[in-house]
Amino acid sequence: MGAVAGFSSLLTPLLSSFGVPGVIGTVASELISQNSARKQARAEQDQALVQLQERQRADEAVAMQNAVLQRKQIEEEAMAAEERRKQALRRAVARQRTLFSAQGLGASAQGSNEAVLLGLLNDSAAEADSAASLDTLKKTALDQGLEQQRQKNLLETTQLAQKQVLSRYLQGY
Repeated sequence: MGAVAGFSSLLTPLLSSFGVPGVIGTVASELISQNSARKQARAEQDQALVQLQERQRADEAVAMQNAVLQRKQIEEEAMAAEERRKQALRRAVARQRTLFSAQGLGASAQGSNEAVLLGLLNDSAAEADSAASLDTLKKTALDQGLEQQRQKNLLETTQLAQKQVLSRYLQGY
């Protein structure tokens, strides 16, 4: 009953000063104004979400291009390192054969010669395997960085969407 009396006491002066048509017009314009404000706020929120998603797509595209370039650089460096390794192995084998010949270790010490040369070859192969493992690790790090970027973007988008839902709820629309 107290709420009705409070409403009645508020409504009576409005009716007496504006009349029924004036009060209806005032209430209608207030409702239209609130509805317009809600629509504008919703449009601004939607635009903010779209802008965030567009920025994230652009950032992901740049990160992907950078990753492709870095992969190419890793592969080119690996090919150059492999060529340097092969040249160094050829020089080492030639040098060792020259040393064997200079020491007079020709056909009589063939087993020893082969063991030394095989050791050089094994060392070179181990170096190549190590470099390949390092290159694989670098490429994996690039892939992980891209995945982290995607996850971060998804988190940001979700957080913004949830903030907007909460804001709409608290504002009553």
